[in-house]
Amino acid sequence: MNKIMKTMSAVGMVAVLAGCNAHSGGFNNAQMGTVIGGVTGGVVGNHFGKGSGKTAATAIGAVIGAMTGSSVGSHMDRPHNTRTVIVREPQVRYRRHGSGVCDHYANEGVRASCNRGVAKREAERQRRAERDAYRRGYGR
Repeated sequence: MNKIMKTMSAVGMVAVLAGCNAHSGGFNNAQMGTVIGGVTGGVVGNHFGKGSGKTAATAIGAVIGAMTGSSVGSHMDRPHNTRTVIVREPQVRYRRHGSGVCDHYANEGVRASCNRGVAKREAERQRRAERDAYRRGYGR
């Protein structure tokens, strides 16, 4: 009769806590794991020992169960990344304009035109490298 009363009071306390917490958003997994682990640990610990040793075993079982349940619940609360992606960035080399390609032209207009052509080719090469990287999935 005494064991039944203890069990019923533990179940009743859990029900009261669950009812009070239902309106405030409910339990998260860590809180629920603590409660379930504590009750389960207390029930398992109650099967060991005699007299005051039985009480100590119940208390120790409840504490260990609560700690284990909290740990498992908090692990369940954490977001898990299900896909690991290794991204290797493509190497892009930049060359400054006027790097010596067009320096041999004495006429400033011709040199400027040559530099614009070099800049245009470099920009196009950069766009191709970026498109290629995007197609391979580096831009996600």
